[in-house]
Amino acid sequence: MSQVRLPGVQRYSQAQREATERLNKLTLGDMSTTLDVFDLGIKHEVGDLIAVTHPVGLSAKPFRVAGPPQLLRAGVWRLELTEQDPAAYSNTVATAPSVPDTTLRNPAGPPAAVASLTLTAEDYGIRARWPASPESDVFDYELRRGTSWGAGLPLVGSQPTVVGSTDYLWPAQPVGSYTLRLKPLDNEGLQAAADVAATITITAPAITGLAATLAGAALRLVWAGAKASFAIAAYRVSWGAAAGANPVGDFTLAAFDRGVNWAGARTWWVQAIDVAGNLGPAQSIEVVITAPGAPTAPRVEVIDNNVLIFCSPPATGSLPVREYEVRKGASWAAGSVVGSNGNSTFFSLFEQAAGDYTYWIAARDTAGNLGAAAQVTAKVSQPPDYILRTNLDSTFGGTLTGCYLEGGRLIGPAFTTETVAQHFDARGWSAPQQQVDAGYPLYIQPAAASGTYVEDIDYGTLIPASTITITPTFAVVSGAPTLSVQIQYKAAAGDAWTSAAAGVASVLASAFRYVRVTLTLTANGGTGLIEVAGLNIKFAMKRRNDGGTYAITDANAGVWVPFGYPFIDADLPQCQPAGGSPLLAVIDFVDAPNPSGFRVYHYTIAGAKTTGTGSWAASGY
Repeated sequence: MSQVRLPGVQRYSQAQREATERLNKLTLGDMSTTLDVFDLGIKHEVGDLIAVTHPVGLSAKPFRVAGPPQLLRAGVWRLELTEQDPAAYSNTVATAPSVPDTTLRNPAGPPAAVASLTLTAEDYGIRARWPASPESDVFDYELRRGTSWGAGLPLVGSQPTVVGSTDYLWPAQPVGSYTLRLKPLDNEGLQAAADVAATITITAPAITGLAATLAGAALRLVWAGAKASFAIAAYRVSWGAAAGANPVGDFTLAAFDRGVNWAGARTWWVQAIDVAGNLGPAQSIEVVITAPGAPTAPRVEVIDNNVLIFCSPPATGSLPVREYEVRKGASWAAGSVVGSNGNSTFFSLFEQAAGDYTYWIAARDTAGNLGAAAQVTAKVSQPPDYILRTNLDSTFGGTLTGCYLEGGRLIGPAFTTETVAQHFDARGWSAPQQQVDAGYPLYIQPAAASGTYVEDIDYGTLIPASTITITPTFAVVSGAPTLSVQIQYKAAAGDAWTSAAAGVASVLASAFRYVRVTLTLTANGGTGLIEVAGLNIKFAMKRRNDGGTYAITDANAGVWVPFGYPFIDADLPQCQPAGGSPLLAVIDFVDAPNPSGFRVYHYTIAGAKTTGTGSWAASGY
């Protein structure tokens, strides 16, 4: 120990005696022990002085009882003892004072100011440093901030900022200029008459090297942070005409990725934020998204009443093509949507009547931007043996489950019964940015597992065997969802539905009046969404022909001739016997739904059954 603090001591002799007594108490009387005694020991009380002799060298050494006797076992008690040395209470000074026993100087009144004060900005605050006071009675230093000591304020809170060391870390502060002042304090609380001051200017961090790249359907911004006074805590990203106009969020990494969802020019802004919350100057970069150009090399082929359209991807455009849209009409704007096949460059259309048709093909990128359209023209001849009974474009007036109808388009699958509050609360989100950070940039996400659209059609009268064709026009909005079709039909309102195979979009049905169409949208993950722009429903008939040869080896039984085509309804087959002798073919055919064949016999002109060969032909639906 090199110093003893003696508040209130005024004279040298008093200080020496007080210090001597304190040091004696620290260096003497620190031995403690325990002593096990018999029942006589319970007579001792705390504070009693007893003498202890021990072979190690204690001879009637005085100890004081430090605690009440503790019973160890029957008849045996343990005493806790502390060494008692009268010298510990002595204040006798070994040598006389070397100076007159006068009033103790302090020294020479209040302490002098320290030599200097320096301020340095560190990562998490402002470091104040100063040299130690050379005066022996100075142990503390007080810091204030302000233009003068009298008008100065504590650095933190309302209590004086007093420290016992020669440096102090003041927490990071807002941008600005700060003057700190310091005075030493002696052991009587006296301050130096003069303070020492230092000033520091705090500045905000900056951004350098902001750059933008497009990777597929996403934008990536990268930059470097330039620290100013304090460490950088985060980077604030926004977009718009000015920094902060459309805030996106604060990010700890010097990079930002976001799916592109706009067309044209958009200005992005990045600002650095330090640990004090100081927002630095913004650096901006303009990102221009160009819509797809027109599809290249468009051409068309016509086979019967099928129109096949081919093209190649656009030569220009900033983003990948999400889908191609095909319209039919005099112009793109006036045309009706007749097809969309994802990002495939091949389209197959079925025209119901002869005529000259103009088609338009345009690409839509992953941000939903529609490009310029390419034009092709096709001449379709009258389809042979084809009767179109109805051609219906749905207005989506059926039953929606787990889907939304917006702008005449079906979107899903979705949680359609959730309120806005339930949407966020159910997933533990308190802000839209948390939904985006979770991987769901669209409000409608996360998607429901599945959704359905069901539409019933009453033709009004019974239709003979016809083909029911369902053509949905849809596009994938995000993820990897799927769309499937289910066709059902019946003849009377009270009949049970007859179901075609699941997923089959065209089926040849026997006589019917009612048709039910079910679209099932399956998300296949939380991001899966589909937009159904159209639903076309056709009832049509196309006459089918079948034919072949036969051979009769048993004149009495004739021969059974199976149809090669699965007719729903067929006309009476026609047979032509072969050979030079005149023979008459007699046909046994049951005109019933779903006929499988017929039986044929040969007769001579005399009316006798005979064997032979021949050819046959049949037509129907």
